[in-house]
Amino acid sequence: MGKRWNHYVCKVCGGITVARHDDEGVTPFVIACRAKDERTARTVIRNRCQGFAKSVFFMCSQADDQQPHVIFYRPAPHEAVKAINKMPRRVRTDMLEHYERGGSLLREVR
Repeated sequence: MGKRWNHYVCKVCGGITVARHDDEGVTPFVIACRAKDERTARTVIRNRCQGFAKSVFFMCSQADDQQPHVIFYRPAPHEAVKAINKMPRRVRTDMLEHYERGGSLLREVR
């Protein structure tokens, strides 16, 4: 499978979070809003929008000229453990289980 693109739309601010899926793996239906204002290339809603963005289930452009806000990837097990250990303690167990069941991890693009 090559790279796939998905968009997540926030019902609070209307922003779109562009996600690139680099590897096969389970990804969430809903993520925290990370939409960006492309005119200024900065995160608009950071610290303001408390919304959650819902997936459009890949019903969006698959053109490679998009700039991702987040990347979903499937790291090697030792890299996954390292990444999960950097997450807040309250989510580590759930994220490890998600990964063990075939789930992808999310990396923000800055």
